Amino acid sequence: STRNASGDSFARFYSFLTKRIFRIYPIYFIVLSVYVSLFCYNFNEGHFTLYEFTLSNIIKSFLLIPLDPNISPPFYGWGTLIVSWTLGYEMYFYLVFSFALLISTKYRSYISIAILMTVYLCLSISFGNPIDFNANTFHVPFYGYHSYLGFTGNPIIFDFVLGMLIAECYLRFHKEVFENKMIGYLSVPVITLCFTMWLTGFKSGQGITNTGFIACLIVFCTICIETSTKIEFPKFMILMGTCSYSLYLIHVPIKKIIEIYGKDIPFIPQEPSVMMYLMSISASISLSITMYYMVEKKFIDIGHNLSKKI
Repeated sequence: STRNASGDSFARFYSFLTKRIFRIYPIYFIVLSVYVSLFCYNFNEGHFTLYEFTLSNIIKSFLLIPLDPNISPPFYGWGTLIVSWTLGYEMYFYLVFSFALLISTKYRSYISIAILMTVYLCLSISFGNPIDFNANTFHVPFYGYHSYLGFTGNPIIFDFVLGMLIAECYLRFHKEVFENKMIGYLSVPVITLCFTMWLTGFKSGQGITNTGFIACLIVFCTICIETSTKIEFPKFMILMGTCSYSLYLIHVPIKKIIEIYGKDIPFIPQEPSVMMYLMSISASISLSITMYYMVEKKFIDIGHNLSKKI
């Protein structure tokens, strides 16, 4: 979407970052606010929930700051809304990529890769971490408040590097690789193997040394299959992709409601079961579709309109 970006360098920077902020933050702010309102106090047991619902951790979560930079890489304490730890990395990448657009549209991916690798190498050396690309072993020593920015050096950022390399490959070798039917057919067993490895827990963990590389292969093979065979995916799958961010956020409150208040709701199964699993998935999907069209899409449109103001 940035290949043919027009205007001066600041306009490209402003346009890209504005659209991404309005894509990510407003719906996250709303879901996190509702989540805190619902679960900060446990009405069933009559007490406040500790740790993730402390005031400092709630503030950190709104700012997409890791709760504790000294534990459990690459999660670093997760977040009040548990999935929010990934959004910090995403916004960091968007900042780097938007800065690259300030310099050059043509070489934006390569500039971004250079910045990400430089930060990774500098922080790895500074923190005394090995250069091994393992996202689960990148420890951040506590040097004061700026330690909360140490997550920017975690090797999980190389997931974004792989994504940019796929994008550049698609642009440069579209006909030779992605429209090649033989590569498309070979992608079918490869993607099947990838899903098998993922479902069996092979190389479980984060980053390109674990499931990050498997996910990269799945994306690459899916694009090859779609482009070379001209296959059309079912509309429901496309809808799920469209609403995936809302689904990613809302499934956490749904799970928490069932966990805490499920026994007080007659039609919810009282024991973990396939039926409970299907019910939570159905509720999450239904709410995510509603949230996308009523909230998320409206803010995306606002972001696009604002991005054209300069």
